[in-house]
Amino acid sequence: MLSHRNVYFEAFKASLQAKLEYRVSAGGKSVIFVLNDLSKVKPPQGYLSADEKFLGPVFDESGIRFFLVFNAQLRIFHFLLDETESVADEFFASKASAQIVIGKRTGFAVYVSGNRKILIGASRRQSELNTYLDGPFDQLPENFIAGDELRDAMIASEPGVKGTIDRLGNFNNGAGRFLIHPYMLYRDVSDLGVFARCVSSRQVKPAEQPLCFVIDEQEAQRRNPRPLALKRR
Repeated sequence: MLSHRNVYFEAFKASLQAKLEYRVSAGGKSVIFVLNDLSKVKPPQGYLSADEKFLGPVFDESGIRFFLVFNAQLRIFHFLLDETESVADEFFASKASAQIVIGKRTGFAVYVSGNRKILIGASRRQSELNTYLDGPFDQLPENFIAGDELRDAMIASEPGVKGTIDRLGNFNNGAGRFLIHPYMLYRDVSDLGVFARCVSSRQVKPAEQPLCFVIDEQEAQRRNPRPLALKRR
């Protein structure tokens, strides 16, 4: 049991359902909150490539669901839109590319690749304001991660963190958490055109195209960031 300013949080751990129930008590009143049970949520059959591993479901605070996947061959993460249930947004075609659509409510930008929609962008303005539309980087599927597979993926992506993070990516020294943020924070819809240009580039081999949908942390600080597929050249 944890306490803070006379508010008490108690988790019930007798079963999976109980693990998702928390009692919050204050001023002599208690309320039980039941978190979303996504334990049975899986990508459709044939949805992932041979190199991808499903790490867990994400129910973002925006109300949008994603699949968090890791490409073991290219050592990159993607957030894929979960359309197994109705999506709490409407997507419209963007001026950046016919393959890029944007959520009318959330501003989330996704790249339509076959039967999948890959998250490629969230509004920089929403990120600066720290709203619930800043993207799913802070909503990892902690309750549904099996064993050390998340940590293993993080280490494969960035070997230098080996021995410094726990199984959920928290740094041992309390400095924060390993960042999974492959998408761009865009200022204008035209910024998103770089993803389409990357996919169509003759410099990028078909096997490397998943790298076109990742902007790394260092590159993200640039005014016109490049996807990994172009940066590595």
